[in-house]
Amino acid sequence: MKAQTSKPVVLHDGEGDATWFIGTLMTRKAGATDGVGGVAFLDQLAPAGFGPPLHVHRREDEGFYILEGEVD
Repeated sequence: MKAQTSKPVVLHDGEGDATWFIGTLMTRKAGATDGVGGVAFLDQLAPAGFGPPLHVHRREDEGFYILEGEVD
């Protein structure tokens, strides 16, 4: 079995492809085209009290890592 190797992806604060989406600033940090496999890493800046509309992911999982603030 051949070992899989990939090049590290390093983006600093303010770097990445940013777009406004449902009232939050979403910045794409890495995805499949960067060699990280079937995952995507997004930085989301959301206002206090924000919550996404009710939705379902049928083919993927979703996780969160909170850097600042809190989630109820």
